[in-house]
Amino acid sequence: FHDEFQEAKQSLLGFVPQTAMACSLGALFRLNPSAVQVEPNLFNTILPALHIDSALVMAVYIRTGKTDDVTREEVSRNISVQSKNENRYRAGAKSILNCALQVEKQKLADSKSKFRSIWMVVSDSKELKEWIRETYESKSDPWRMIVTTGSRGAQTRTNVSPSTMDLSEALLDWFLIGESDLVVSDQLQAPSFGGTAALRTARPLYDASSIGKCTLAVSVHDRTSGHVENE
Repeated sequence: FHDEFQEAKQSLLGFVPQTAMACSLGALFRLNPSAVQVEPNLFNTILPALHIDSALVMAVYIRTGKTDDVTREEVSRNISVQSKNENRYRAGAKSILNCALQVEKQKLADSKSKFRSIWMVVSDSKELKEWIRETYESKSDPWRMIVTTGSRGAQTRTNVSPSTMDLSEALLDWFLIGESDLVVSDQLQAPSFGGTAALRTARPLYDASSIGKCTLAVSVHDRTSGHVENE
């Protein structure tokens, strides 16, 4: 659809694909009060945290592939296999977490109104989310809160048809990613979920797929040359 976008940009003054996507997706999706049945803490804890004006709110999306491994773990019932996988998930998440730290440091240093950060961590591994909370939540400088849902990421399992609850959890996670100020993910590993979630509200998307770099993506497929180096 590249040619159609180019034609629209030429004929419609001020047309920008990202804001056009945000307009269309925003018109399609509204948060229903019944979503509390999917996530009990949605309205009393999660959304209020994501809407704190004095905080830099970052969505950190990490797809580990855990749900693809579940069948093998269920068959083997091997605790050592499960433990090995969890260590692998943590190692695989490092580049995204390092990117998030770099963006956080830069944004807080540049801001005159935001003095703390909130990470909305979305992943298909509940264990990884808990580990991130234990490892990265901080009450010192910088003050950082880790927010998660109870989602299991079960919608990605290819061997079992997802249930209505599986899809509801995924859709809520997707919606909450767009409630952040910016999104950090690995666009090579998982390009659609975090990318479209960022497009829903036209949020900046930082791509951690290149080793040692944290690249600001204009869209899912069109990256700029600007980046911050990971430490």
